[in-house]
Amino acid sequence: MRRSRVWFDVPSPREGRYFSLLAEMARRAGLEVFMTARDHAETLKILDMVGERYVPVGRHGGRSKMGKLIAYVERALELARLISEERPDVLVSLASPEAVRVAFGLGIPSITLFDAPHAVHVARLTFPLSSRVVYPAAIPAHLLIDMGASPASLRPFEGVDPVAWMKRARPDPSPLLEMGLDLGSDLVLVRPEERKAAYLADLDLEGSVTVSVVEEALSLGAKVILVPRYPDQRRFFAERFGGRVLIPERPFDAVSSYFFFSLVVSGGSSMAIEASLVGTPAISVFPLDAPLYDVEFVSRAGFPIWRIRDPGEAAELTAQVLEDPERYRLTDYREMLSRLEDPSEVIMSEILSLLD
Repeated sequence: MRRSRVWFDVPSPREGRYFSLLAEMARRAGLEVFMTARDHAETLKILDMVGERYVPVGRHGGRSKMGKLIAYVERALELARLISEERPDVLVSLASPEAVRVAFGLGIPSITLFDAPHAVHVARLTFPLSSRVVYPAAIPAHLLIDMGASPASLRPFEGVDPVAWMKRARPDPSPLLEMGLDLGSDLVLVRPEERKAAYLADLDLEGSVTVSVVEEALSLGAKVILVPRYPDQRRFFAERFGGRVLIPERPFDAVSSYFFFSLVVSGGSSMAIEASLVGTPAISVFPLDAPLYDVEFVSRAGFPIWRIRDPGEAAELTAQVLEDPERYRLTDYREMLSRLEDPSEVIMSEILSLLD
């Protein structure tokens, strides 16, 4: 008898670890797993790092509308041909427009994960076709309904996505030691903004919103580890700061390394949230004038995270934290983390419900 098959689509780096965890949970539940992944930033390298099997499909379309449209059409066509042969029974994606459209066209129910109401474009392309939309309850439901979600499809949870993998995270200094870093010094992890995302396409971002933070951290004698998203960001920071910042040549296990940083700063929110959930002070310098409901939720829950749009103010807070990092570090994070709902359990419940 054929076992039910779950299709996970992984278009970006963030889903790499998340969906690897979900895939393992699905296997333990007796389900077959089929995974597709887009060649975008470090996505494929992260899946390789965690040992997950996948089929590479498609590419990122860059910043232009035409580039995104062409990449969408090409990837959707390739997925349609592949999925019609693989015949999965349910799709799980983090609002992947191509995967959700293909699943709908082939009569496959889909579970869409979503935590970024500012990502209006992908929401409008996926919500109307999704069987379930799993999202943090901190996001007002009416926003999702306004973007096309059916009220009956909504499944909120009292937490944020990174709870799923950060509650399982354990400290491991080896990735940092392999880079020759001194764990006794102030280490600052910096991740630039996702400048090629559709929601930032209309902003004129000169360089990066994280430059001021890097300059401030270096002036205070901290060691900055910078994790760029794209080759052009790598070139920009290498030319601007030279050997004063460490830019890893390949992805490293940040999840097990957050424990050893004095501060984590992100031009987005995911890495900042991840770090704060294990007690490490974190700043989100997300440049868009829009609420970050997940950051606000984590901050209200008592974790050490701040959302600051102004790069200069972010640099000032960086200096403040680096004066005494341990003052801002949260030591009893495990007990606080245990109070938040684990979305992986919610998603597995929805998978089994749709397969029933």
